[in-house]
Amino acid sequence: QAKKLVDLLLPYLQKLPRFVTEQTKAHILRIITKFLHIIPGFEPSNELFTKYYDLISKELSTLRSRECRDLLIEVLEEFSKLDNTLQETVEFIKDINSFSTIRLNEPDFERRLDAFN
Repeated sequence: QAKKLVDLLLPYLQKLPRFVTEQTKAHILRIITKFLHIIPGFEPSNELFTKYYDLISKELSTLRSRECRDLLIEVLEEFSKLDNTLQETVEFIKDINSFSTIRLNEPDFERRLDAFN
């Protein structure tokens, strides 16, 4: 059942913002995060793992809001829990999308620059 739901929701992430708003996409990402780990046989050697990873990682180039990007990182972290080879990549993505803990809604430029070193 979880696989069917994720399969139904994933295509909506690829729709243009005028058809599916980023707020709706944020809700979809929350659902996907919760359901990935309960899909039977969902592991790095499975073709489904690669398919979902490819579809979700492509959204990094289209989703702009902080909320959606944070949720994308959460989904990618779920993938990295199953495939340790992704941990460094996900950590890099997390760093280049980081925001300051001191100033409201301001990017953490130091952490972003450090990610490239």
